[in-house]
Amino acid sequence: LKMKDEKPESDSGAWGTVAQTVIGAAKVFGETSTLRALKEGEEYGLKQYRDLLESEQISPTLKTKINNVFIPNQKKHIERIDTLMS
Repeated sequence: LKMKDEKPESDSGAWGTVAQTVIGAAKVFGETSTLRALKEGEEYGLKQYRDLLESEQISPTLKTKINNVFIPNQKKHIERIDTLMS
């Protein structure tokens, strides 16, 4: 997320690395274990979004976007993972 006066990232950065790691883990440990780990990461991300809503360093505009876009999308990701695991 972009803080006040910060330039946005131009690549996938750490999350791109995490995604590649998850793909590799699925090949080694199996899909169910990997999906559980991925779900934990998504739930952690959801918690971080909620924590950002409490931050004074985040603009009201960004808080609105977090609340109306990012959090609902994160919840959808978790639901999709749950569906894949069932």
